[in-house]
This record gives sequence, C-alpha cells and structure tokens, in this order.
Amino acid sequence: MNRVTVTIAGRAYTILAEETKEYMDRVAELVNAKISEAHQNADLTVEQASVLAAINVADECLKAQNQVDSMREQLQSYIDENRHLRSQITKANKQQKLNANK
Repeated sequence: MNRVTVTIAGRAYTILAEETKEYMDRVAELVNAKISEAHQNADLTVEQASVLAAINVADECLKAQNQVDSMREQLQSYIDENRHLRSQITKANKQQKLNANK
C-alpha cells in the first residue's frame, strides 16, 4: 500500500492506495479539472462544485460501464457466431471427405 499525498481544490489529502504516486497524481488532476469545470459553469462554493464534479464523474463512469457491457455482449455474439461457423466448416469438410471417398 502506498501513502500518497495529493492536492485537490487547494487542500492536501493523504491517501492509502495500491496504485503508484504517478497514477494517483493523474487521478487528482482529473478531479481538479472536473471541479474547475464545475466552478466555471456556475457560481458555486468548492463543496457544491465538488459535488457537481462527483455527479459528472459518476455519470461518465456509468456511461463507460454501459459501453463496456455493450461491447462485451457484442464480443460474445461474435465469439458465438465464430464457434457456429467453425462447426459448420468442420461438418462441411467431413461431408466433402465422405463424398470424395464414394
């Protein structure tokens, strides 16, 4: 476990993380960017901007998860279709060999 200190919205936070300091710095940069974006769009306190940023990140996360789920389903469909086509090829090859031996 790594003990990492990051600065978010001007305040230092010490976080215990399995990830590297570099990764956690990137996370903090993203959080700061989202909070700054919320501040620019409205006259909000840091707390309000933070909550709005959290809502926006959660929305993006759920949409990304939905995309991943959709891609998984599509990939599974391709795998199933591939399996079916391979089975048909195997059957056709066997039938071709039978016909050649007649």
